[in-house]
Amino acid sequence: MEIKSIERNDDLQGFIVTLSNNKIVQVQFELNTNKLDADYNTHYPIIDKVNEYGYDLTEAEAEDFEAWLCAQWAKRDTEIRNYAEELDANLA
Repeated sequence: MEIKSIERNDDLQGFIVTLSNNKIVQVQFELNTNKLDADYNTHYPIIDKVNEYGYDLTEAEAEDFEAWLCAQWAKRDTEIRNYAEELDANLA
């Protein structure tokens, strides 16, 4: 999965990601409200499939992007992880 650009968009509470094939994916962060989950009350990224940019990834592209997104969220000091931590800090 080749990423052309990642643009933070605070109005959307997420990012606009442009892939190398010029397809656009909107990533938003949701708050985990499941009190039984170890990650309760933390933010996690999701692909917003209903948005103003549209959603036209193939199944393979969607799987690759989801894997990339999960890897970015799991690693320390990535734009995705840092934004999630920033959102979490604002809850305190």
